[in-house]
Amino acid sequence: MKSFLSISLVRIQFINYIAHPIENKMIEPRYQERRKKTFKIMRLIYDVGMGALILGMSAVMFFGDRWEIPQVAESDASFRYLFGGICLLYGGFRVYRGFNQPQS
Repeated sequence: MKSFLSISLVRIQFINYIAHPIENKMIEPRYQERRKKTFKIMRLIYDVGMGALILGMSAVMFFGDRWEIPQVAESDASFRYLFGGICLLYGGFRVYRGFNQPQS
């Protein structure tokens, strides 16, 4: 009975080693570096994309009456300029944060 358990444990360990090569000590450093690089690129695209959308919203708020957008033109001017200013600041911050990530 004891030999059956030991063979079963060896099989489980071997299957885990084959099924999870990431845990292999030689592959792990390269995998971690690639994963960090992929995450940085994904974060850059996300921050710059969201920043561009929010900056676009600020442009709609500022120039919506000139572009004859009825939903914007009918709203209060102080609300439009306040919300447009907030969108401009936050969108600029998102773009800045996307390009100036710490190098850690």
